[in-house]
Amino acid sequence: MEVEFMIRLDKFLSEMGVGTRQEVKQYIRKGKVEVDGEIAKRPELKVDETKANVTLDGERIGYASYVYYMLNKPSGVVSATEDKREKTVIDLINSIGEVTADSETVISSARSQYDALPDSTKANGTNYDVLVAAEASLAQIKAAGEQTGM
Repeated sequence: MEVEFMIRLDKFLSEMGVGTRQEVKQYIRKGKVEVDGEIAKRPELKVDETKANVTLDGERIGYASYVYYMLNKPSGVVSATEDKREKTVIDLINSIGEVTADSETVISSARSQYDALPDSTKANGTNYDVLVAAEASLAQIKAAGEQTGM
């Protein structure tokens, strides 16, 4: 017996960060959302979160019920949300988007971890564009460094 994972379309989209439930309902009413190739007409439409191909303006929206972050906490970083004297894990997480010449190890590690994921998991990923952008930024930084002899 196969278990089905059905969820309302508006909830599906809002949980994936597309917008609030009200904003998502507007997207659906305007015909911007498709489910399995057909324009969705009702926000209350039930979709199988594991199988449905949901798109917004042609961009696929994958469903992930949980998002996990892996962090290798260096020594000297406090496992707390805030600290007035020490750097915290939240500070590290908030700095992930900053690409510098020293980011190569982190970006390379992220690429290796992504490449090791099964295809079914990759299909649900929502931050692949961030990884690609970070790789491109790093390549630009390295190229600029080579031009200036650094």
